[in-house]
Amino acid sequence: MNVVDAEMFRAMLRSGALDLQRHSEEVNRLNVFPVPDGDTGVNMLATLRGGVDAVNASSSNSLGEVCKAMSHGMLLSARGNSGVILSQFFAGLSDGLSAYDQCNVMQFAQAFEKGVKRAYEVVIKPVEGTILTVLRVGCEEAMKTIDSTTSFEDYFATLIGFMRETLRQTPDLLPVLKEAGVIDSGGAGLIYIIEGMGQALGGRIIEEVSFGFEHTHSHEVEMPLSGFDENSTLDYGYCTEFILQLTRDKDGVDKFKLQDAIEYLETIGDSLVAFQDGTLVKVHVHTKAPDRAISYALQFGEFVRFKMENMTLQHNQTLVEKSKDVSLIARPEAKKKPLGAVAVVPTKEAGDIFKNYSVDETICVGPFMNPGADDFLKAFERCHAESIIVLPNNKNEILVAEMAAGMCKSAKVHVIHTANIAEGLSCASVFDFADLDLDANLARSQGALRQSLTFALFPAMRTTSLYGVPVKEGQFVHVENEKEVHTGNRPDEVFISWLKKQGEGHSLLTLLVSSSLGEEAIQNIINAASEIDDFMEVQTHSIGECPYTMYAVLD
Repeated sequence: MNVVDAEMFRAMLRSGALDLQRHSEEVNRLNVFPVPDGDTGVNMLATLRGGVDAVNASSSNSLGEVCKAMSHGMLLSARGNSGVILSQFFAGLSDGLSAYDQCNVMQFAQAFEKGVKRAYEVVIKPVEGTILTVLRVGCEEAMKTIDSTTSFEDYFATLIGFMRETLRQTPDLLPVLKEAGVIDSGGAGLIYIIEGMGQALGGRIIEEVSFGFEHTHSHEVEMPLSGFDENSTLDYGYCTEFILQLTRDKDGVDKFKLQDAIEYLETIGDSLVAFQDGTLVKVHVHTKAPDRAISYALQFGEFVRFKMENMTLQHNQTLVEKSKDVSLIARPEAKKKPLGAVAVVPTKEAGDIFKNYSVDETICVGPFMNPGADDFLKAFERCHAESIIVLPNNKNEILVAEMAAGMCKSAKVHVIHTANIAEGLSCASVFDFADLDLDANLARSQGALRQSLTFALFPAMRTTSLYGVPVKEGQFVHVENEKEVHTGNRPDEVFISWLKKQGEGHSLLTLLVSSSLGEEAIQNIINAASEIDDFMEVQTHSIGECPYTMYAVLD
């Protein structure tokens, strides 16, 4: 894809929110800076939801207008230090795209760089090793790779790669992260957003945005008051946030000066983020004297939004929740098995199939197929093996799996570059962990990949063009070798056409079918297979509700 328009941007933002929503609790658990209060994921999600609601409410076909609506929505919804930074990154993006009805890759990348500049400007004392570093390094390095042939898919893949590598390095830049043994929470949340946006892109067709995006209008979390009693001390102060509307009746429109406000607030608190957007002023500050911040602001106008939270209470409750996590309870270490396997799958039913072929652990990610490095690392721990083979089963996840493999200290991890679950199954079907070592199993898997033919079919959710081939909304599509496109109005017709070209000389056809395919289509495929070769065996497995209509392996 070489152009992004308003509708595609809506889909990208929505998909980014969906991916962050799936991982918000993981992001919360990483939160140790600037205060270990466990709310980064919640705050970033609330901020992003404000933008999603705003673009969904906008009927404009102009990319610039849609981005303006997003920026305003995120400004009003921004929560927490990370949320304010995120809102200003997207505000900078909005500024950069304001003149366009649609944009190309270079224009989008330049707008991202404006977003980075805006994000740094609103943080009074920027700290490296945080979301700011992940933003800056990722955008700078990705920009250097753009040329006339770069597609949006290429740009996002490169951007995500640099961001992930930078996130991995954040503990080396910020001692508090290294001490806690975590990566930066805001940076992790950012990457989930960018990954989600990337998932909505391109000729691969957007499946993700057709699924539900559940949320309520209230994002407040009920905090048990037992975390702060008569014996407690206020170690962390109050997280104080407000949006101030400057008013003429208080002379605030003329009298208010942002720099003066910043200088005053710095005398009573820290973690200060403040910026002005017209006659609206957004402030986030950690202070033990919120009354002084309130009194100062009310000289110039009235509060549009106001929130104040006891950060010591939040921190204490986070410690309580962590103490309940059974994964933190020490238990005798079981002996590791010599060899294990991990596979990424779209559904539980698909996971059950892989587990029948010696795969120990699956990462079931629903329709999105975009787990993060943390998901892989957790699966490696559950696998509890000295050596682990990984089947990412998605070309967009190969780099993530490789990064996780490099981060894993408890096992020797090898990633096989499987692009879909059909390729993954062709590898898993030849695993022999009982009698063969890691190298022998890898050799068998690579041989299976070379000798097997695989097929993946998905419905087009919009009219587009793939590798020069026009595709209509509702048609079924198979892309072979990232260049040859097969399309048709019936899934069985597309597959049978492919099977007639490829099936001769193969004795086993394995079908992995979504529940949407239907019995008639399956029977048509079985009949076609018998016409090609009377002795071709057909095995059919259901993978439940899946955006891909079917996968197939020819052996």
